[in-house]
Amino acid sequence: MMWTPCDLPEFFNYLPLSSQNPVPIAQEYRSTIRHGAKLLHAFAEATVPKVTVITRKAYGGAYDVMSTKHLCGDTNYTWPTAEIAVMGAQASVDTISKGHENVEDARAEWISKCASPSPAAVRGFVGGIIQPISTRA
Repeated sequence: MMWTPCDLPEFFNYLPLSSQNPVPIAQEYRSTIRHGAKLLHAFAEATVPKVTVITRKAYGGAYDVMSTKHLCGDTNYTWPTAEIAVMGAQASVDTISKGHENVEDARAEWISKCASPSPAAVRGFVGGIIQPISTRA
């Protein structure tokens, strides 16, 4: 299927609505993963330019369906306040530090490492860290 410039506005209006709405807990039990897989497939098959700006949290599978560089997204940026990780910093600390004496120290250190998009930028997972004012009209 060939895209025309007239098709692009409709396409771009659909994607942000699909990927920015918060998902309630009850939806986790109603085939959210199945529908997420459809979204992932749509991003992978799209032949239009794909630009992603991560504004808040991108954890695990949710990160994958955001048309990231791993999925051949064209350009990816992140705000300085974004978090990109396999799981949230708090959950990571709770998992890793079980049985350790200085849990609070480990928690503070791990959160300072994970609560920053810098590691993702250094590894090339995102094209750059941009200020929020740069994304506003």
